[in-house]
Amino acid sequence: MTKGTFEMSGWVFFAAIMLIFAGLFRLGDAIWAFGYDGAVPEALEGALLGTDLSVYGWWWLAVAALLFFSGIALFSGSQLGRWIGIIAGFVSAFGAMTWMPYYPIWSATHILIAILVVYGLAAHGSRPAHQL
Repeated sequence: MTKGTFEMSGWVFFAAIMLIFAGLFRLGDAIWAFGYDGAVPEALEGALLGTDLSVYGWWWLAVAALLFFSGIALFSGSQLGRWIGIIAGFVSAFGAMTWMPYYPIWSATHILIAILVVYGLAAHGSRPAHQL
């Protein structure tokens, strides 16, 4: 093992898979937002990013890229990928919080998974003690 890498534990593997899946789901959200032509719900008036679904589409597309590529980076075993994964977990949780008033169960589930990703990478993604 070279300096700046870590061994992939079960938690890190879980985090990588969840980040990739979350990225794919956010990509689906972005595609939906760009293609949606129905009436925007009235409750969206007070939403964090406004009432224009294309704004959400661009936000979800950026988050999707961050999540997907951070998950892929974790498979390389790099510490940089681990830190980007932690940041991506926080961004994912924040993004889910924006929809909490509209989809509380789905948002809470998404936030829980993001917390588990951050935990897995923070607690189990460091270099072994003999390499510190």
